Amino acid sequence: NWTEDNNLKLNPDKSTSTLFTPDPAEYSTQLNLQINNTLIPTVKNRKILGLTFDPKLNYGEHIKTTQDNTNKTTNILEALTSTKCGNQKETITTTYKTICRPILEYASTIWSPIVSNTNINKLQTTQNTALRIVTGCTTDTNAQHIPERNTHTANTRTSKTTRITTAQKSST
Repeated sequence: NWTEDNNLKLNPDKSTSTLFTPDPAEYSTQLNLQINNTLIPTVKNRKILGLTFDPKLNYGEHIKTTQDNTNKTTNILEALTSTKCGNQKETITTTYKTICRPILEYASTIWSPIVSNTNINKLQTTQNTALRIVTGCTTDTNAQHIPERNTHTANTRTSKTTRITTAQKSST
């Protein structure tokens, strides 16, 4: 047994298994894996260090969680804009960069190279909402007209489009 040979002890109560596969027919497959004669449960979505993996490895569940968490922080931005200290643009911009953007970008070096444009657009919509609050734009302001958007788009802030951003900077 490899674990015994290397003096490793595995805790079956803290272990799960996940099957990563491109075949949708296999998404509900229950794996028959055991540690010390204890069956390890199979889970569909596994969170490891804050990154949610799904069977398709398209990070759809991670993007959904990211949207939900970012939406919660936009409530803080809205509350700040109604206070005296929050009326300063620098305060709100710094708060956005401190509490919203890290959530949007967390682990992007892993998920951004393969995430779909649909999921990037979901994050961009969430980010646009936050940027509207930061800039004082109304909800009906076209996303293209949000002043901060050009420097904070989900596409330019992830490694998926680092090449495009670099190419744009070098051509100017």
